[in-house]
Amino acid sequence: MKRILLGTNWKMHKTVEEAVAYTTELKRLSSDIEGFEIFIIPPYTDLWEVKKIVKGSSILLGAQNMGKQRIFTISWLRSVPFYNYKAPFKRI
Repeated sequence: MKRILLGTNWKMHKTVEEAVAYTTELKRLSSDIEGFEIFIIPPYTDLWEVKKIVKGSSILLGAQNMGKQRIFTISWLRSVPFYNYKAPFKRI
């Protein structure tokens, strides 16, 4: 059977509170949907709160790209050194 992915990338358009409200409602509305794999890619600043909501559901969680370079000209690629991020990376 063919996989049908349905989802969205929020870029940097939602605050943590908006992301929590959106994800909570999406989880409620998508619980009865069949035939689709639903995914969301929230801003990296919202990942930890959104992860708590989608845990145990069928909603897939993605993350935006990050790189080692100091500065990027591509808006969707985030720079770890630019944000002074020191924590180790791990899969969630």
